[in-house]
Amino acid sequence: MVTGSGRGGIGRDIAVQLARLGGARVVVNVKKRQEDGKETLNMVLGYSDGILVQADVSRRDGGARTLVRETLDAFGQVHILVNNAGLGIGAPFLDADDALIDKMVSTNLMSAVYCSQEFARVMQPGGAA
Repeated sequence: MVTGSGRGGIGRDIAVQLARLGGARVVVNVKKRQEDGKETLNMVLGYSDGILVQADVSRRDGGARTLVRETLDAFGQVHILVNNAGLGIGAPFLDADDALIDKMVSTNLMSAVYCSQEFARVMQPGGAA
């Protein structure tokens, strides 16, 4: 499971390399538009099995729990979680309002907390989050 892996960048590279080098069955995650993840999923499928899951990981309900449920439904188990989802919004520090700060904290911090907690509950011994 690689959060934030739908579009190009580090998440896509991690997802594809897990499939290519380790034969991992990979869950590609996008926040909103599934179209963003189809290219990544197709790259993964060139090496191994994979699925695409749309879920906003900055939320526990409807986000992290959705990922866990759909991962288990597809593959029956999980061994690896890569918390890659992140948001970089360029704004001068003094201009960042509360809404922007909340969005960054929920995406960059809370997504990792929620996903780590939810996946750790179902992860096989020896798994890594």
